Amino acid sequence: MKKVRLRRGYLFSRFVGTADSRIIQIPLPSGLVVPLAQGYGKETPPRVKKGDSVKTGQVLNGDRETISTPVVSPAGGRVAEVRKHAVIIEPQAGDTPVASGPHSTGWEALSAEDLRNILYESGITALGGEGLPSEGKSSPVGPSGLKHLIVYCLEDDAFNISWSTLLDKERSAQAAQGILVLHKAYPGATIHCVIDRRCSLLIKELGTLDPKRSWLEVSAESPRFPLHTPEIIIPHVLGADVPWGYSPIHMGIVVTDIQTALHCYEAVALGKPLVERIIALSGPGFRENPHVRVRIGTPVSHIVKDYLKTDVNSRLVLNSPLMGEALSDPSRPVDITFSQIIALPENTEREFLAFMRPGPRRDSFSNTFLAAYLPTARRADTNMHGEERACIYCGYCEQVCPVNIIPHLIYHHVKRINVAEYLLQLKIFKCMHCNLCNYVCPVKLPLSQGIKQGQEKLIEAGCDPTIGMIPYYDLDGFNAYRGRK
Repeated sequence: MKKVRLRRGYLFSRFVGTADSRIIQIPLPSGLVVPLAQGYGKETPPRVKKGDSVKTGQVLNGDRETISTPVVSPAGGRVAEVRKHAVIIEPQAGDTPVASGPHSTGWEALSAEDLRNILYESGITALGGEGLPSEGKSSPVGPSGLKHLIVYCLEDDAFNISWSTLLDKERSAQAAQGILVLHKAYPGATIHCVIDRRCSLLIKELGTLDPKRSWLEVSAESPRFPLHTPEIIIPHVLGADVPWGYSPIHMGIVVTDIQTALHCYEAVALGKPLVERIIALSGPGFRENPHVRVRIGTPVSHIVKDYLKTDVNSRLVLNSPLMGEALSDPSRPVDITFSQIIALPENTEREFLAFMRPGPRRDSFSNTFLAAYLPTARRADTNMHGEERACIYCGYCEQVCPVNIIPHLIYHHVKRINVAEYLLQLKIFKCMHCNLCNYVCPVKLPLSQGIKQGQEKLIEAGCDPTIGMIPYYDLDGFNAYRGRK
């Protein structure tokens, strides 16, 4: 078993509000707002009009001339409205995500092209950050251009989908079969599975797929944040690196998560298109923290209304507390990129002499609080727990930086100098804005924001970051692509 090691980054402890092992089906809302652009690819014109009847899994848009993947109807019902960027569907009563897509009970005998067509027509090729290649032009490269497919199953963030509890024997077997589907659909690609070491059942199931396994590499990992991101997982699995401004697909690489493998199995073996997602309701702002099974197009407000604490004002965040975006519009519909909704209590109150308190539930990189020595879950909220102060040059940001730059040094140069070529020598464009430097900084400096300002200043001054970073990357054979994100 190949070992992948991330020597920097951050190993989070368990937080209050971690999602539990339950999966609850969220009832259908009165209207599903289905975005016409989801995941990777461009928006294409709708094929339906107001008043049309649609079936679960019916293609709503798409063409084979534009880099895109069809969006399918998440429920059977009537088209209530066609907006500029969405189709509104009134679902019929009692609708269930039944098998309705193209599939075969003997899928193992299907050709690679037939499998890719099923994935395309089911809406799955839009997953994976850069899209899975198909004959339907779902990716900038064709199927033969995919050389490496990295599938991760990691709980490396402060809050995550709890795969270590969700992947029981049955789901682990289905996920492993999904990996086999991907192999048969892309026989020229090596599949690299980077699995949280706590997901022992999945690791065991992957070991039964093929005795030779020349196409499959599996590594069991300690979940150190942000290992799951393309910027980190690609160099640690392949020894390759992707320059700033470029996409991994232009190097024949796609990174996706284990839920994609589950969707592949469901589409090919069960005929279930990509009509719903498993989403974790994480964070102490929820009364309960189950996983929920949600139809695409369901408004966020419909999902959280029965779970949010009524006596706490919480900020909703999508997918990651460090790298995610605030869900400021509760009417926003779920799309295929959702993996979790995090509720963080708003907290602006200052604590007198907070650094002198024992902190039995406070996370700390320096292990200065009692929580470092207790098995208690940490608490998270929106409070910075202090104001910005002068840098003390502790080096914490440098120790956790996963891309091996010196955040505080770059930050100081950005603040003191308008634009300097020296910033390129400090590899400013390697920053992936994981915000770990902000998280561990004891004096609350906005390091990641400062680095982003420096990047923007250099670009405004005419610096081409793709050229400026070339000396730090091995670009052999890469100039043939020259594709931009």
